[in-house]
Order: sequence, then C-alpha cells, then structure tokens
Amino acid sequence: MNICILGNAQSPHIRRWAKFFTARGHEVTIVSSRPGELDGVRIHVPNLPFEARLRRRQTFDEDRTPNFAVYLSYFILALTIRSVLKKLSPDIVMAMTMETNGVLSMISGHHPTALFPLGHKALSIASEKSLVVRLLVKAMIRFADMLYPGDSAGVDRLLELGASREKIFVNPWGVDLDHLPSRAEAQQLRKRLGPVDKKLFVSMRVLLPEYDVSTFVRAVPEIVAAYPDTRYVVVGGGPQENELKKLAKELGIADHVTFVGHAPYDKLLTYLAAADFYVDPVNYPLPTGSTWWGHKMRCSMAGNGYSITLLMALATGCIPLVTRRSGLSDIFDVDDQRLILWERGNPNDLAEKSKHLLSSETECDEIQAKVLELARERFDWQRNARLVEKDYLA
Repeated sequence: MNICILGNAQSPHIRRWAKFFTARGHEVTIVSSRPGELDGVRIHVPNLPFEARLRRRQTFDEDRTPNFAVYLSYFILALTIRSVLKKLSPDIVMAMTMETNGVLSMISGHHPTALFPLGHKALSIASEKSLVVRLLVKAMIRFADMLYPGDSAGVDRLLELGASREKIFVNPWGVDLDHLPSRAEAQQLRKRLGPVDKKLFVSMRVLLPEYDVSTFVRAVPEIVAAYPDTRYVVVGGGPQENELKKLAKELGIADHVTFVGHAPYDKLLTYLAAADFYVDPVNYPLPTGSTWWGHKMRCSMAGNGYSITLLMALATGCIPLVTRRSGLSDIFDVDDQRLILWERGNPNDLAEKSKHLLSSETECDEIQAKVLELARERFDWQRNARLVEKDYLA
C-alpha cells in the first residue's frame, strides 16, 4: 500500500505512524511543513510564499491559528500537494489535524482521505468562534472518507457537525507495550531526580498557557505542608519556563520542584515509569456567549482524546491526576473519577486529591492495577495501529 501522510515530519506522532507503516511493508511519504529525516520514508517539504510569516521555523508557536499569510499560501501549497499526489498516486492520504492538513487535503482533492481531528481546537473551539473555521470544518468532514476521533466525545462532536456515522472509526492510538522501560531504567532515573523513598509527582507538557502547569505548581505548597517527603518534576520546555521557575521561588517550593526542560519523546515513558503520580493540568479557555453572527457558542474539550502522555501513564502504572474533560468517562468509572479527576484551574482541588491518595496506599494499589489493565485492554499501540491498517486495506 502506498500511503501519503500530510503532517509535521518532526512530530513524534507523525513519525510513529510512518515507522509503523514502513515496518509493515508499505511505501510511505510525508508531505511536511517542516523538514525532517526518517529512514525508509520520503519527506517532501514544499517551498511556500510568505515564508517569514508562516511561523513554521518556530519551536514553540503560541498562536497556531492560521494567519492571513497561511490562508494565502494554502491555495499554492494545495496545488503543490495535488501535483505531488498525482505523481505518487497514493492508495490513501492521512491528514493529521484539521487546522492545516485537513484543509490542504480537502483542497488537493484526493480520495480516499483519512482525517485525524487531533485535539479539540479546530473541532470544538475554533469551529464555535469563527464562521470561516466552522464552514471549513464542516466541509472537511463531508470531504473525508474516514474520520478518526480518539474517544466518544469526539464522535459526538463530529456527529453534531454533520458527519456520517459510517465514516467514523474510533481509534485512541496507544503505547507500544512491548517497549516499555525496564524497572532498572526507571529506578536509575528516579535516583537522578532525588531520594527514591519520596513520592514523586511528574507533569509533562509544553509550557504554554493552555496546559496550565502553573496550577500544578500552585498546588505543591499545600501538598508539601501535609507531606513534606514528596517531590515534583516538570518535564517540558516552552515560553513559560522562566515564569514557572519564578513562581516556584515565590511560593517557597523551589527546592521541591525540578524543571528538567525538554525531554525527547522516547524518554517520556521512563519519567512516568519512575514516578508515582502523573499530573495533567490541561486547561484550554472555553469561550461562552454568542458570536457576531448570532451563533451560541458550545465550546468544549470534546475531541481532546486521552492525550498520549495520559496513555503512557496508564501503561507504566503511574497514577493519573488529570483535569475533568470530555471523553474521560469512557475509561474511568464514577469512583475512579472521584479519586483522580480534578477541576481545571483549581490548585486546591488538585492538592486535596493528591493528599487523599498519599494517605491511602490501598486505593493507590487498586488504581494502579486498574490503569495497567486498562492500558492492556484498550491502548496497545501495535494492535490499534493494525486496526487502522485493516480499515485502509478494506
């Protein structure tokens, strides 16, 4: 099978799909906004007008909404992609994310196309705020031959926007359970991070406002006051790094919180295997009210999926403490939600949930057993990726 992926060749997620299909004997080409190299995979990076305005060379882009220059470039880029697709004659195009690659796949007009609406920004926020984005999203949904949300909330949202149920294939991706870090690797990293007898909390996100790592930092003083033998690690780089370090000093917890900066994707599992708790404070601002054209906005976290780092935590038995959002009721029952889900932007709620779990080893053991089983049953990457391959071959 000849597969063309529209996506960022530097993204570990795009690379993971490319490696999987290549290993399965398929021919893979990535048409990418950013340069990259990958053994056995052709990567095509089109030349674009308005290059200086496209932000594609930035490591961290706080505003990833397409700007005027991007929209102008779409048509020229789509013509380039159309030419590339004509030469490649792929059996299927995978368009990863709606904001750019979904639009490009639609304009280039290739069938069949599988659209992966990763995250909720275009699906559940931008499509409520912007008439242009809403019309584009609806058009993309009609155009795509296959739609791949990661959870039931994403399914419901696609249906609300006019998708045909026959086009929807739920696939949460997952973690390669055959390549988890060894206990020795995890213990070695845990020793480097500090005393091994202290409970370890880890958060791993790009340090951007929507991931709200500041709420995690603000929760630490209350937890430390009750449990001083705890320590905290923030994995990730980004524009807010200095601001967060300053906040930790102001709160008097700089000795308890370690900022390790950016870590390679293939090292994230080891950090989670080394930790006791994984904290995901994601907190996108959800606008309310009505738009200028009179549409009542229904912004939500629908389509966010479970996040790959959450799935990594489940696979390693690291107890998740994550913000309440759409889709998580698929995998956590009411009792689990009471213990591990906390209100977005509320450091006191996070602290209370953390202190309760620290006080009960029995509940922690039960949760750990549940999440390990959940990972085996639902989030085996190799099995889930093969299901996508089966869909393509059908």
